[in-house]
Amino acid sequence: MRSFVLVLSFVSLALASASIAGCEQSDHDPSLSRALERLATSVDQREWSTVWELTDEATQGELLKLHGELHGALGSLESVVERADLPAARRALGAALINKLDPQAPEVGPELLARLFDASAVTLDEHALDGLEIQSVQETDGVATVTTIVGEVFTFKRTEAGWRSLLVRDLLERSKLSSTYRQRAVAVTEREQAHRAAWSASEDPKTAHGAYNLARAALSEEPVNARALFAFLDEPARDALVKALERSRVVQRALQKRHKGAARVAVYKSKKMWHHVRAASDRQLYMYWAEQPGFEAPFATRAPPERVEVDDQTGRATVHTADGARVVFAQDSGGYWKLADQQERLLKLLWEPMDRAYERLARPPEFWKYKDDP
Repeated sequence: MRSFVLVLSFVSLALASASIAGCEQSDHDPSLSRALERLATSVDQREWSTVWELTDEATQGELLKLHGELHGALGSLESVVERADLPAARRALGAALINKLDPQAPEVGPELLARLFDASAVTLDEHALDGLEIQSVQETDGVATVTTIVGEVFTFKRTEAGWRSLLVRDLLERSKLSSTYRQRAVAVTEREQAHRAAWSASEDPKTAHGAYNLARAALSEEPVNARALFAFLDEPARDALVKALERSRVVQRALQKRHKGAARVAVYKSKKMWHHVRAASDRQLYMYWAEQPGFEAPFATRAPPERVEVDDQTGRATVHTADGARVVFAQDSGGYWKLADQQERLLKLLWEPMDRAYERLARPPEFWKYKDDP
């Protein structure tokens, strides 16, 4: 960045020598002379909005595009660069050039020019004042090359709005600032994209996004891979399954007293508790339940992860997905991430139906209505 500022300082000094003072132009396009005068005056007085206005549209677009690319690359640095290397990496990406400069800000163009030019180096002396006179103008395809009597060369482009300066374009080309910064930005962006691709595809259950990827892969299978999904239930969720299984056993024993043989199975199925009866463990209960129409997945989204927010104090992490969903995980003592906040839902779906049945069956026989319930 410093070398570019030096280049700009030198050219700015030369530009100042194009001051209109003492000039008499008669053989050249007066509008071109006025454009040169206005450009020199604006740089000298640091009127960057005017300098931006006088800059050709292609260069304006180039600068704005460069700013956007650097802004994006700087935002990605923390994911691809070690913390100790961040200061140097930010400098290499022109952080001083775009720091606190919003790409959407209306004055982003003039502010970029203000940071590019080392205006403090601009001085005017008698020799500079005498150097305005245009010695020659050569115009080719709408581009005029102006040479002053002191040998300075400036280029302007003819447009419908008048002459537009190519000074900034020439400076960018000489310094290679645009190409250098763009190469660095592209390198960071590509590295960040590769990192994100690997991150999004991670299957490491000791990371929240890896656990999420494994869980969503299990949910995306046809049929749902409930065995794999069960591995991501935390202890409270598994306790809820055990509680539901225990309550179902009480209901099962009560029904066994009232029904015989094949009739029992028909009742179990009609009461939607067949998956309870078949299960010998909390894992089997979850697997058999996953085969039922009433199964509810622990989360609805199947979109890839975008970012993760980790709360070190609570040991919980929120995975934000590409479609805006949020899936919460909790880390167990072994460092593995498990689906959090599933207990209440499992109790409602698997334990409460058995508990209501238990309450009905606990009544004296003359009050039994369970067999008539839908």
